[in-house]
Formats: sequence, C-alpha cells, structure tokens
Amino acid sequence: RGIRSVEADLPDMLASCEQAGKRLRVSVAGFSVGEFVELIDWGLGFPFAEVEANFGCPNVKEGGLQKPIFAFDVESMRAILSQVEDIPGARKRISLKLSPYSDPSLLKQLAGILGAFPGLIQTLVICNTFPNAFAFGQDGKPVFGGWTLGGLAGKPMKHIALGQVRQFTPPHSPLPIKVIGVGGIGTGIDLSEMLDAGADGVQVATAFLEQGPRVFSDILQEFAEHREMLETGVG
Repeated sequence: RGIRSVEADLPDMLASCEQAGKRLRVSVAGFSVGEFVELIDWGLGFPFAEVEANFGCPNVKEGGLQKPIFAFDVESMRAILSQVEDIPGARKRISLKLSPYSDPSLLKQLAGILGAFPGLIQTLVICNTFPNAFAFGQDGKPVFGGWTLGGLAGKPMKHIALGQVRQFTPPHSPLPIKVIGVGGIGTGIDLSEMLDAGADGVQVATAFLEQGPRVFSDILQEFAEHREMLETGVG
C-alpha cells in the first residue's frame, strides 16, 4: 500500500497493541536490494519488537514478468544484510521470512550467509508461500483470476513447512537462530506438530483469514487438550 498509507494507520495499530500488551511486527518486501534496505531502515525507526524482511515475497508480476524472489538469490540476500548490519539498532531486531527450499546446496549457501552476520538476525520465519501455484475454485474458474499463478498457502503447505522447519533446526542446522514455523496451522494438533518439529513459535495466517480472531483461542484450547492426551494416554 506504500509507506505513507501504512504510516497513517500506525498510531491506531500501536495503541491497540499497547492496550492488549502485545508487540507489533512489521513485515516488508522490496523489488530490489535498495528497496529492501530502505524498507527495513524505515521499519526500524518505529518501536517494533522487530522488522520482518520477507525474502520470500513478492510473488507478483509486472508487465508480464515475475518480480525476483530474493530467497532464491543468495548474493542479493548477502548484499541486503551487509547494508542492514550498518543500520543503528538493527541487531537482534531483524527477522527473515524465507521461501520453501528443495535444494540442499542452496540451504548450505544460505547457512553460510547467515553465519557471516552473527547477532544480526533474531528469528527465521519458515516458510513463506510456495511460489507459482494454480488452483480452480468450486465454480470451475481459476481462483487467482484469469490464468494467474499465485503463492500456495493454508493446509496444503503444512507438511512442506514442517520439513522446512526441520531443516532449519538442530541437529540439521548449526545456526543459533530461533525459528518461527508457518504454513497450514489451523488446529491445536498442527501447532503441536510444528513445535515438535523444532519451531520456537508459530504464525497463523490462512486460518485467521478464514475463521477470524477466535481461531487463536480454539487452537490453544485444542493444543492443551492434545498435549494432555499425549502425556496421560487418555483422550
């Protein structure tokens, strides 16, 4: 929506978070190295707990050409982080959201880059939508409009996200960075499995859009019941 329109909403957003005792995180994505750095710098100017740089986005097209997905461009990620490292107050306030990876060699390259900036990244958000998916709706028409491709989210992402979390947590990854799992979490069992896979926390997006704020209490209640059943063997 643009920085100016977002800034207009910030006072109300910050006030709501303060009243609820919650922290506010801003997620940003740019079309170039310079835009990413500019947006991260802008976000750090506000009292957020952290700024999420979504390297898995944007999954958009312009003029028939798809914009680059920075999560698959390790050198561009290195260039962004090297500039962000020089921003005052950036350390431990930056979170990276990444695309799902199927290439182990790319994971090794990414680990090397993140290891070159110790203390800069607070959390990794694993993972963003799977790029370039396609689906028909119940009416038989493409859900994205026309023949447009879009990011796959929701339930179909669950086992992809679980696999990604495992690859970014011990013993598979030596990185001392906390991992937030995201993808297909809509029940307490989903939450339980994501934590068991190694995640330190989770994000819920599609289920919230479909069910509204009540989904969080429903997930937590089912999570508690599921954990109790696993511990006691009664359910």
